[in-house]
Amino acid sequence: MADQDRERVWVNTSLKRLRMVDHWYIMKGKWCWTLYIGNTVMMQGQSPFHDEKGKTFPRFLMFSAAVDHDGDRYGFIRNLKSAQDEINMRRSKALHLLNTKLMMSEKGAVDDIEIARRERAKPDGWIEYNPGLKVESIDTENDFKGQLEMLQEAKTEIENFGPNPALIGQGLEDSSGRAIALLQQAGMAELGPYLSSFKNWKIRVYRCIWNIITEHWKAERWIRVTDDQNVAQFFQINKLEVDQYGRPAIVNAIGSMDVDFIIDEGQDSINMQADAAMTLQNLGPQFAQQFPEIAIELSPIESVIKTKMLKKIQAAQNAPPKPDPKILALQAQQQLDQQAAAQAAHQKQAEFVAEQQREAAKAEFMREQTQQQMAFDWHLKEQQAGLEMEIEQRRAQNQMRIDAMKAAAGIEAARAKGEVDAEIARANAKPKADAE
Repeated sequence: MADQDRERVWVNTSLKRLRMVDHWYIMKGKWCWTLYIGNTVMMQGQSPFHDEKGKTFPRFLMFSAAVDHDGDRYGFIRNLKSAQDEINMRRSKALHLLNTKLMMSEKGAVDDIEIARRERAKPDGWIEYNPGLKVESIDTENDFKGQLEMLQEAKTEIENFGPNPALIGQGLEDSSGRAIALLQQAGMAELGPYLSSFKNWKIRVYRCIWNIITEHWKAERWIRVTDDQNVAQFFQINKLEVDQYGRPAIVNAIGSMDVDFIIDEGQDSINMQADAAMTLQNLGPQFAQQFPEIAIELSPIESVIKTKMLKKIQAAQNAPPKPDPKILALQAQQQLDQQAAAQAAHQKQAEFVAEQQREAAKAEFMREQTQQQMAFDWHLKEQQAGLEMEIEQRRAQNQMRIDAMKAAAGIEAARAKGEVDAEIARANAKPKADAE
């Protein structure tokens, strides 16, 4: 059952993950490493890193602020525990003295001491005591003040240990440069052992990195050797060349080089330049705006950036002077007026051309209307003349028909009359014949 609980620590089935440990240890005087999961060894071997003496060293270089006589590592907090405990105790004691009062009375002054004590602690308590007997309160103000003084002393101890307000840069607005330097030196004194240990650790790290480079960098490569981004300077290592005898040789072999690691560290002190910069800041922003070169020279900026800024300021000063803004405004107003006048003239010209075009279109329309009216009148007259001619022709034809009909009717009447006359004559002739 215990083995199953131990296995749960190494395997996470829900996330499908395994816990792998990179373990470095010393065996037979050499550093070795092992990658394992639980009781299963994945990989292991001897350290591939060697120092200048050929001894192996691990990939992890540990660092701690301090080590006690038992070999336990600790930091700043361990030295602050006693002072913090005192602060908590003094604050609790002062709060207790503030909320309680010390009483003194003759025996039998109150019927029940516990009831009197509880009522005395209440804000609206009521205490009855027997007449003739002495009851009074003992002043504990001096004890309360003493606790507060000890509390303030403990707080001061914590503030003086480690970074003080001077190192952080707080509360020093009205202080001189010398005063700020002294306060910062006092704050750095408490950090001296830690900074020394940290510096030694950095040197050990740099030395181990250099040993790894000299052991494992075999190919040719170029290394940048300057931090100025405007200047490209490179250094070639492990360069393969042919010497004067025609034999191959390696130039700047990294494996045969040795370097010295020097870390230049010191306390941050206020120099004359920083003091002058603070004085310039106290003069106000108008002075810095009036003399920007002095403000840049006294500012805590890198020299490369200072050079760029000063060159830009010098180029701006050597540039031709800018014209008066009033003159520029007047010229701009004149240009605007000229543009407005040109636009007005152009608009008038466009309106005149449009009016001429409208008049020409109107005349052309009237001419076309007149031509159309004349053509319509001529066509109307031509149609009217044709109608009149056709009417005359039809009238003549009708008259001819009427005359023909009249002639035919006369002939028919004459014939009928002849037939009647002949019938009458025959009728008249028959009686005569009968009579004869």
